[in-house]
Amino acid sequence: MFCRSGRRDFDCCVPGTRDAARPTRQEEARARESRGEPIHCGLCGLHGRARRPDDLDQLSGARGECFLAVALEHLQVDERGAEPQCRGSGAEVVRGGLPIDVEIVRPDIVYRNNTTGAITAGPLVTSGVVMTTPVVNVPGGGNSRNVRRPDVVPGVNPYYVSNGTFFINPAAFAVPQPGTFGNLGRNALRGPGISQFDLTLSKKFVVAEGKYFEFRAECYNLLNSAIFASPGGGTPRMNDATGIIQPGQAYTQSAAGGTFGALTSTVSNQVGSGTNRQFQLALRFNF
Repeated sequence: MFCRSGRRDFDCCVPGTRDAARPTRQEEARARESRGEPIHCGLCGLHGRARRPDDLDQLSGARGECFLAVALEHLQVDERGAEPQCRGSGAEVVRGGLPIDVEIVRPDIVYRNNTTGAITAGPLVTSGVVMTTPVVNVPGGGNSRNVRRPDVVPGVNPYYVSNGTFFINPAAFAVPQPGTFGNLGRNALRGPGISQFDLTLSKKFVVAEGKYFEFRAECYNLLNSAIFASPGGGTPRMNDATGIIQPGQAYTQSAAGGTFGALTSTVSNQVGSGTNRQFQLALRFNF
């Protein structure tokens, strides 16, 4: 077994290359071992204690071998299978939220009050006199086109800062004027992101040369962090508020819908990113 550093010319391995007044590294290691202190190789990075008291005496210092690689106890599996090999790795998975496309329901036709200019969902008749005028509300019209985007209310944060499970703030949106499109862009918002810590541990048990068992334990979302799905499946839709609020006015939570913008479910992944805490165990025989 050779030194991990790949060096073949350091003085712990090659006799006659040291200052006679300075003890060899073997002698220094024996002294530290006799005092019960761990020994360390600065070249290959191995450290620990001798496996047996006579290990150090058996080291000839022949060219090309680092005595610590032979004599020290460590976690690497050598060709004799003296020790099992343990490995561990962790990963913090962080991902931004998926796009959210906020929509509103708008009727094809609305009615404008001839006196006040207020918009209502139906005609208004007083003493047999029609008080309203029908107005095309949705450009293009038709039942397949009555779902549109709202207007943006300037200066209002579209996300709730602290409101329990409510994520999107309906007060950031308004009903467009009749006959106009809303100015909110497509997929303008982002849903909640993902942050979870995954851990993997493995251990090898050598049974013969070139044959060993490997045990693996994997855990997804070790801390069991809550990972919520986007509200409304990514397309939260506000109710038709014609007659409840006027065009240009901001939505209220009741007008938009009691659960609009709320986080009502978690990501449904069964494994990997977005899962709840999951454990997987595996035992494999390699030959």
